[in-house]
Order: sequence, then C-alpha cells, then structure tokens
Amino acid sequence: IYGAGMGKFFSILGIPESLGASFGLLALSTFILTTLDTATRLGRYITEELFGMKGKGMRYLSTLVTLVVPSILVMITIKDSAGNVIPAWKAIWPVFGATNQLLAGLALLVIYGWLKKTGRSTKFVLIPVIFMITVTVLALVQLIVRHSLLGLVGIISATLLVIALAMIYETLKIHLAR
Repeated sequence: IYGAGMGKFFSILGIPESLGASFGLLALSTFILTTLDTATRLGRYITEELFGMKGKGMRYLSTLVTLVVPSILVMITIKDSAGNVIPAWKAIWPVFGATNQLLAGLALLVIYGWLKKTGRSTKFVLIPVIFMITVTVLALVQLIVRHSLLGLVGIISATLLVIALAMIYETLKIHLAR
C-alpha cells in the first residue's frame, strides 16, 4: 500500500509510477530493517549488561535471548476481548504508542538527571519531563485497567510502568540530593 501510494505521488511529479513505487518500497524496507537492526543491537547490549555476559560467543547467545520473545509473539495467536483469534502482535499494538512516549519521557528524565548532577540549569527541561512522564504513566495505567492486568497488554503495560516508576524514583533521588 505504501509503495503504491508513493508511486501515485511520484507520478504527479512526472516520475513513472512503477519507479516511484519501487523507491517507496526501498525506503520502507530500509526503515524497517534499520529499526529492527538497532532494536536487536540495543536489546543484545542490554541483555549482556544485565546478565554480565562477557566473551566473544556471548553476543550470539544474547542476540538469541533478545529475539526469543518477539519471535514467539510473531508466531502465536491469541483471543481478543471479543473472543476473536488475532495475531499476538496485533493485540499488543496499543502499547506501542505508550512505549514510544515513555522512551521520550525517560530520555528527558536522563537529561534532567545529568543536568542536575552537573550543576546546570534544569528549568527548561523540567516542565516537558513532568508532562511526558505524567501523560505516559496515565496512559499505561489506562491500558492496564482496560486490558486487565492478567492479559498480554496488561502484563506488558505493568512491566513498562514498573520500569518508568523505577526511573522516576532514581531521578527523584538525584533531585532531592542537593
């Protein structure tokens, strides 16, 4: 659909529709592949760091560990709230928006903590931090309430909420240590 849309767009500019569609598919493929590569590398690094994995062979093991859960979620189906069978990735899709915003909020928290620890002014980042974290935490709570804590979306949302609260706690310790 994306490639066809790009083809139609480029045809308006006088570029052949097939060439525009090919370009659109190339751009989409590049985006998807680089995003997956980056996510896998970051997951591998985090896994190695959390479990103290060292040595040359550990990168293969940590990559395997990083890819197990997403692989399972791609291959299984579950029932939605109406009882319809859907792919698991489709069930967890609502968490993606909250995850994206949580990442932005946590990045701002890290910047705030760094500024505070280095004695720099934090005024310009404090309001965005409070806004992003508040909105994201409320969104995660809504997802937990709406999808039940025992469901897949609820478990993922609760895990993200615990991580966010831990980061908030660590940042508060920095803030209060004057």
